[in-house]
Amino acid sequence: MRLSVLVPARNAADTITLSLRSTLRALPADSEVLVLDDASVDGTGDRAHALGDNRVTVIRSDSPSGVAGALNTLLGEARGEFVARMDADDVVLPGRFHLQLARLTPKVEILFGGVLHFGSGLRVPHPSPPFAISPDAFPVALLIDNPVAHSTMLARRSVIEDLGGYRKCLAEDYDLWLRAASSGVQLARLALPVTALRRHAGQVTADASWAQRAAAESEWQDSYSDLAVASGIVRAGTETAERLRSADAIMSKRALLRPAIDRTLSAMSWADRLALRTLIRRTDRS
Repeated sequence: MRLSVLVPARNAADTITLSLRSTLRALPADSEVLVLDDASVDGTGDRAHALGDNRVTVIRSDSPSGVAGALNTLLGEARGEFVARMDADDVVLPGRFHLQLARLTPKVEILFGGVLHFGSGLRVPHPSPPFAISPDAFPVALLIDNPVAHSTMLARRSVIEDLGGYRKCLAEDYDLWLRAASSGVQLARLALPVTALRRHAGQVTADASWAQRAAAESEWQDSYSDLAVASGIVRAGTETAERLRSADAIMSKRALLRPAIDRTLSAMSWADRLALRTLIRRTDRS
């Protein structure tokens, strides 16, 4: 099988029909959509079943698994050579999977795209900044901020499995990208939007305290510090490396790395410099 699309869903009855229909319209031949109904109480699984499409498999969990647990369950069921992520409240843009599959190469093993923001609080949908991130620049981008949306990911399934799948932490996606880059996996981002990302008050990340709690978790802290060393931004055993590991706040970590990141930018291509400086400006405003 070519592609498995993984869709964890909890209490998403209002949005999952549109999400799955858009996924199926863009789905290549010889592909499947796997939905994990994560102990929903609003009929999410029934809405997925009601589509009546044999390309969709719905798995029911009677107790909440969390995003990481749900994704690991779906990975265990996936049959595709490649896996893609989709959220039950987002929309796949036309041509997404064909575009991303065509851009995967032996040098790019995990590929993302831009997003089109829409939903609550947005009068007009708008795209994310249209910059690509090359495999050379991606590790540095991850040390600046998380530069990609989880629901735009498409990857070789074996790569995700070799990394041990997702760890159970709040920022399970960012943690995985950090671990992947530290292990030498090649990641890249396309400039074009591939997913419409819905904004709404019910999102976990809409909670103002979510980012603080996620950044304080040991999994993320360790992964971030490991990448700083693996990418050559800091040297192992130095005072900077030790201060990086002991710093609790994400802004403190970024401030420690900023001089080294600025030096690294000077040796990059103009396109990579533009992408990373755009990311830095975005992070400085947040």
